[in-house]
Amino acid sequence: MKKVLYLFFVLLAFSLFVISCSQSVSPSQTEIDNAVAKADEQSQEVVNLLADNNDLALNDYLAAEDPEGDVAALIDSYKTAMSAAASKDIGEDIPAFSDTTKYKNGDVLVFKGDASNWQGSLMSLILKGNFGHAGVLDQTAAIATGNEACVLSASIAQDENGNWINGLYLQDQSELMATTVNLGRFSVPNVSDTAIPAALDAMEYRIENFPSLYAFLHLNLEPVTRDDDYLWYCSKVPWRFYNDSFGIGIEDAGFYFGTDAKWTVMRDTLLYKVYYTFLLKILPSRWAKWAGILADRKLKRILTELITPDELWYWAQNPNNASDSELYGASWTDFWAE
Repeated sequence: MKKVLYLFFVLLAFSLFVISCSQSVSPSQTEIDNAVAKADEQSQEVVNLLADNNDLALNDYLAAEDPEGDVAALIDSYKTAMSAAASKDIGEDIPAFSDTTKYKNGDVLVFKGDASNWQGSLMSLILKGNFGHAGVLDQTAAIATGNEACVLSASIAQDENGNWINGLYLQDQSELMATTVNLGRFSVPNVSDTAIPAALDAMEYRIENFPSLYAFLHLNLEPVTRDDDYLWYCSKVPWRFYNDSFGIGIEDAGFYFGTDAKWTVMRDTLLYKVYYTFLLKILPSRWAKWAGILADRKLKRILTELITPDELWYWAQNPNNASDSELYGASWTDFWAE
């Protein structure tokens, strides 16, 4: 009898050991790759349907992919926040871009919008900060056209015939002010004023003669590289303008990673939460911690490669970088305080 009991306890101990080991083993690279690919696909489809404002198709998709309603609840919360953000006063006190006493040719402009337009809403999926749009001022064009077609940027837009405009194009002040709450401007030091027009002409030549498309993420949610000459997003334009023309990199590259506070708040963005939630559903429960690890990896790759308007503005606050800067518009709160 003792031998039987001893054998029973040995087998029980061995079984517990095997179970504990199987629970602690990390997923294989193939299992990780499959989970990431599936979460990429699901999250991208959610982004596409949100961008298309196709609520019916989105509801159908989530009914199949998210029967528990976890992702749907995240999206409802996001839409509520965007609706609240859209109730604001237009920044009427922002000076005209043709005003030479307020701006300089080649100024970098960063805009805090209300997320009521398609691009602002799309950018808000991944960014959580103050500024969501950026461009470079061609003040010569502003003076000549009355503030029309004067800010070199990239955006999602259609012409009067409903045709998509190149990602790279010149925006009007009236177009930009329609959704702007605050505008920050700064001039880049150590650049000759006489060199700016030729550099602007070169970028505007690109608009007229080379196709481009607006995008900041590929279909697998990997970031568009800053050296891609076909895919452009707004804040990449001023960075490329000064990097390509003058060899100056206008970006606070450590902005998101310099403090835990900024990194932590980025986990509160819709894309991160949707991606993380899908990973949790895909991975077995014993590997739940890997959902956070993989979601963090994705977000870090995005933030490391993207040049965001917040990074441009923070670079400008270093007195060794921007020679002058100013904020126009409605009331201002401390940066990242909200």
